[in-house]
Amino acid sequence: MRFIHVLIAATVGAGAIWYASRAGGAAAEVPTSTPATPPAASSAAPAKPPGLQAATAQAPAQPASVTAEAGARLEDQLAIFDQIDSPIMALTAFYMIESCIAFQRNEAHHYDEKTGEQRPLTDAARRQKTHYCAHMTETMKRDRLVYLEKAVKGGVAGAALQFVDAGPFGDPGALLTRPDDPLLQEWKKQAGGYMAQAARSGDLTALMYIHGNDGASDLPGISPVLRHAAGIAMMRIMTAARNGQPGFNPFDEGQLQAPKTLGKEQLAAARTMADELVAAHQASKERDGSRTFLRDRPPAVTGR
Repeated sequence: MRFIHVLIAATVGAGAIWYASRAGGAAAEVPTSTPATPPAASSAAPAKPPGLQAATAQAPAQPASVTAEAGARLEDQLAIFDQIDSPIMALTAFYMIESCIAFQRNEAHHYDEKTGEQRPLTDAARRQKTHYCAHMTETMKRDRLVYLEKAVKGGVAGAALQFVDAGPFGDPGALLTRPDDPLLQEWKKQAGGYMAQAARSGDLTALMYIHGNDGASDLPGISPVLRHAAGIAMMRIMTAARNGQPGFNPFDEGQLQAPKTLGKEQLAAARTMADELVAAHQASKERDGSRTFLRDRPPAVTGR
């Protein structure tokens, strides 16, 4: 089971870094969730988040030479993403704001493209990042959840899992400190619905989480049948991604143990559902004109 957890982290982390590192070169650090104050994000992304307007109005004038040397700022790139109005860009905006939060908390690292390992920021990178994040506001931090929800509703792969990881109001710790809060229970219902929908659309990260994370059973909308079906589908997809490589197959479907709580009819339903999940995954790749991320992307290239 630990292998599955590591695989989820590697898949989502690499995807996050890929998005952020190619959206202007200023957000290559691994994002981390940071608590934000309620209320929760609204269900639709604003045309131009209030934080963007405030930062634009309050930002002091920069000499042309300084701006050219340091590069774009967070609010500049958010403005571009708002004009594009794309769910994928919304997820990238979320990651960029997250990277600035991590940087200002001194948690940011640089991702080495050759080795795929984290290392401390260089002095030059830290100066550039300081300029990039200088005008991030509390409103921008809250708006990152609006961007994230837009990405989830747009069906962006990995967004539903990031929504769960971000926690209610951007505070995953609230689930432990206030487990009986009605607002948190409503969030769990929403998160479970998003995750189940992502799985049914063929999102591999959702399949991994639903099958391999014990927290999935605590989310409304994720049934034991879906959990078992997700495991079967994940094994089939990953086996196909190996492309017939010789040797031991860590994704052999036969290794899955059927839950003792499921009867024969439920197990049969899970196998049928797994067929549908695998078909949805394949359809999503064909629809997006993309190839399997884990199979075709060079393993050494994990971010900037």
